[in-house]
Amino acid sequence: MNVPAVFPAAADDWSSWEPLVSQFAQATHCTTTLYAADGQAAIGPVCTSDTGVVLEHSPFFKPGGEGRRFEQELAARAALQLQVVHATYLEQLAVVAVPIVMFGKCQGAIVFGWLPVTFASALGAQRIAAAAGVEPRRLWTVLRLQPPLGAGRVELYARFLSSLVAAHTRLRETLSEIRAVDRVREESLARVAHELRTPLSSVLLRLSALLGTGLDQPDQIRQALEAVIRNVREESRLIDDIVDSARSRTGQLSISTGRCNILEIAAAAVDTILPQATAKEVTIAVGWSPGDQQLVDGDRSRLQQAFLNLLVNAVKFTPPGGRVSLEHRRREDMHDVAITDSGAGIAREMLGQIFDPFVRERSNNDSGLGLGLSIARHIVELHGGRILVASPGRGQGSTFTITLPAHTSA
Repeated sequence: MNVPAVFPAAADDWSSWEPLVSQFAQATHCTTTLYAADGQAAIGPVCTSDTGVVLEHSPFFKPGGEGRRFEQELAARAALQLQVVHATYLEQLAVVAVPIVMFGKCQGAIVFGWLPVTFASALGAQRIAAAAGVEPRRLWTVLRLQPPLGAGRVELYARFLSSLVAAHTRLRETLSEIRAVDRVREESLARVAHELRTPLSSVLLRLSALLGTGLDQPDQIRQALEAVIRNVREESRLIDDIVDSARSRTGQLSISTGRCNILEIAAAAVDTILPQATAKEVTIAVGWSPGDQQLVDGDRSRLQQAFLNLLVNAVKFTPPGGRVSLEHRRREDMHDVAITDSGAGIAREMLGQIFDPFVRERSNNDSGLGLGLSIARHIVELHGGRILVASPGRGQGSTFTITLPAHTSA
């Protein structure tokens, strides 16, 4: 008999399942075996009944044995159907397979039973003994003293084991999620350390160069000092992002609202990023007149921070010669300000994660902590608004739209 190859690769350390398999076998007196993803026995058979012990000391449960093949086929069926499968071996012994589903896939199955459903007969014991390669009288001696399970108890045991499997798989999934969070945290800490170290290293380098520069070279001194200032500002920005991200997650990021012009705020953010865009030969176009008034109730500095974070990303991921545009639209009692770039774009599967802290999805993204979009979203949400993102895909640009409620007169 060939075992169907329906199991995916194993996704767990099966040693954690040993207590469950052993305790279930002890409690029910059922011979119990756990089959891994490749259809091979990972744990067991654990034999606690007299019948199981007799079969265990025969070729029956050995690789290639009749009992092993029967269990493998039953486990494969349970995996294929993703449900408990009941069977009767030679119309005498009850055998049940319970699938193990973890991480959305079936990773194996636990097979239990090998006890008579009803009172065993001498003829039935002889047929089982022939298949198992044991002395018929010996097997009949233990089978005739074995209380029958009955269909009700078999079903009860199947439900009991299914509950144990569900609880343990959830535990394994939770532990895996915790380990994944720990990995992200360690990677994030390493990234923070790297990003904070880079400007400091540049500052130290520039200061060392200054010490070796003659006072009669003012141009070199000025250039070095300007570089130091840029790097100190970058260091300060990184630290502010870390603090703001922590405050947003703990609910401590606050705003002080007042009536303000959303277009003026967005234009101020453009003025801040313009030197960086010009140096990169990226054009920024604003689709409204300087005197336009579109009022919202908000925190001017925080809203400017949100716009600036989006603009920094837009310029960063737009290649030289590219374009970033800002457009405003009044929609009933809401203001929409869309920032569209002709840059790297965002993969469709990442659109739902792009605002998560420490996410750096786009190509060539080798700098920054991945906090800017997360902070911007939180700031906008504190104002009763939201940020929408759209992108046709990688290499096709993206659009981030800040939506805020319009100012209403008291």
